[in-house]
Amino acid sequence: MMQSTKRITTKKHTLVETVSKTGLSTNKDIICDRESLACLMRYITGEQSKILHRKGQRKTGVDFVKISKVPGTKTLVFENIFRWMDLIAERRPYQGAWKRSEVSHHGEYRYAWHRLATGDKKTSSYMITGLKQVAGKRAGIPPRQFRFVEYTLGGLSFLTRTQTEATLDGSSVEFKTQNWYYMDKYTKFEAYTNMILGGVDMTAMAIHRSGKITDVVDVKFNDIKSEELETAVECRFGYLVAMIKQIKEAIEKSSDDGPWVLQWQRKKLVLGRYQMPEKEETDEEKEPEVELELA
Repeated sequence: MMQSTKRITTKKHTLVETVSKTGLSTNKDIICDRESLACLMRYITGEQSKILHRKGQRKTGVDFVKISKVPGTKTLVFENIFRWMDLIAERRPYQGAWKRSEVSHHGEYRYAWHRLATGDKKTSSYMITGLKQVAGKRAGIPPRQFRFVEYTLGGLSFLTRTQTEATLDGSSVEFKTQNWYYMDKYTKFEAYTNMILGGVDMTAMAIHRSGKITDVVDVKFNDIKSEELETAVECRFGYLVAMIKQIKEAIEKSSDDGPWVLQWQRKKLVLGRYQMPEKEETDEEKEPEVELELA
């Protein structure tokens, strides 16, 4: 049996419930949130495994995606349950006397950037040095809005939920921040992939350094598109589709009604039941796990 992390996902609206409220058809192969596909793409490129190894997770099973069925159909629902912050949840905070006074420790840059990018300069706070700044999480989280996009990959139809943050001249805009010291971590491949999976036309990127915005870069889909990039992305999408087809085949052969979970185990991705065990199981009682291989 595969153990899942203790998450209160049942208190949230499921994707199927959300779709039913919009009136959209659930007659798709996959209904998902974009984060679940992005998580699987990071696994395919090897980025996910490298980070988990560095964070000391070599011998630990890490849940990526929860999978369930739409009752009465063959449609699968993919919901992301992996968060990077969980990898450092037990880490001791810095206890030294020195801290950068110009850096706010009351939230993330993205909330302040959202306010600034949408024209809200009045919602402000003060640093410990007395310098006025656009408020982050301490002033509340901006309302989250979502939309669904439809597309087909490798013969599979997708209905994908993605967050809507702004529109500009009819184009969908996504906000993102990046530390100046780690600009190389945000690649054209990541930008292009996320735009395709989320139906995004442009990413408004705020570059920050020592707590202050140093530059704003508009990353437009048509500007970064190239033949080489398209080839690389299509190749990885091929692996993604092949993996999802393996998952669908394994679930269709299973007598279990689910839900299931995709769990990372020492660089391998394994499909198993999503539940917390109530008792110690014998080998005969255990539901077999399915190991997914990339061709």
